[in-house]
Amino acid sequence: STGSKQVSQISAGGDDTKIKYFFRKDFVTTASAGGGIITFAAQLPFGTQRFATYSEENVMVTVIDPGDAPDILEGDIVYLTVDNVEISSSTDTASGLTSGSISLQLPSTYFGSIPNNGNYPKLKLTATLEVENAKPRLKTAIKNFNLLSEDAIVHVEGKPLEGIVPDETSEVYTMTSTGEFILDKNPEAN
Repeated sequence: STGSKQVSQISAGGDDTKIKYFFRKDFVTTASAGGGIITFAAQLPFGTQRFATYSEENVMVTVIDPGDAPDILEGDIVYLTVDNVEISSSTDTASGLTSGSISLQLPSTYFGSIPNNGNYPKLKLTATLEVENAKPRLKTAIKNFNLLSEDAIVHVEGKPLEGIVPDETSEVYTMTSTGEFILDKNPEAN
């Protein structure tokens, strides 16, 4: 995971919350040439979201499958400069929602000479996204966490213990959806 689960919701109202998050997200596409312009569309949910400005830390492209490209291997990192990257975003005037795309502008034979009807490389873009006007994430308090012993075993409600065999002295707790811990009466039944 790249952290996209950390931003749970965008503000539904028109008021600016002054809250800004940055998080990483992966985008995958297959090139349609041995180089040239390769575009990654954001496909972001909604709200004021855009790609962060280019830096080596904010934008990284790796080769997932080289296809028939002779000059790259699986796992290679594609070296990019600010001249190779164009970040664009657009705002829908009716809804005020913003999304964007990144276009890589590479020399036409960057990946080598790919034969006619050959397979083009599959690339993964890992990019930093900026989210503005976000709602804060509120967490549920765990009520009786401090009552657990050091060697307690905890499993999520509805999920059995797998690969763990508690000894006679181990306490086994079930964590409920409300965040409470309930001591199991018969831990072998889990």
